[in-house]
Amino acid sequence: MTMKSIKITFAILGGFAGFLIAGIFFWDGTGNKIRTASVGIAIGVTIALFAVSLMEIWKQEGMVLVKKFQKLNPIRGKHIDDVVRQIGGFTSKHPITITDRNNEQGQVYKFKDGKYEVEVLVGADGICIGILNELMDSKKIKQ
Repeated sequence: MTMKSIKITFAILGGFAGFLIAGIFFWDGTGNKIRTASVGIAIGVTIALFAVSLMEIWKQEGMVLVKKFQKLNPIRGKHIDDVVRQIGGFTSKHPITITDRNNEQGQVYKFKDGKYEVEVLVGADGICIGILNELMDSKKIKQ
């Protein structure tokens, strides 16, 4: 389902919800359908706009972290303490054996914000070697 079809679905559901709310709370029993319909449309449009706004906010999740990493680029050669200070806290870290460096014991630091996730490979000396994985919406970003 595309973002456009989701927005259209929310708009339609918002319209139905608005008519339902107007019918329940604004029906005066006199048969004034025009006023009820206009109130229903207003409520429906409000609900739909609210839903679409929430979806736009959700879509932008992780962009702050993306911009922080872009500003920090290149990460290679920077100490992990400097990276953490500029980016913010990491989500997790785990040890890894770096075979290209004579089986050096390094660390993989994971930074995550919303839909964006970055794994940074760090040597035993605390110096960043590079980005191991970069994911957006659980899909690998080409490097």
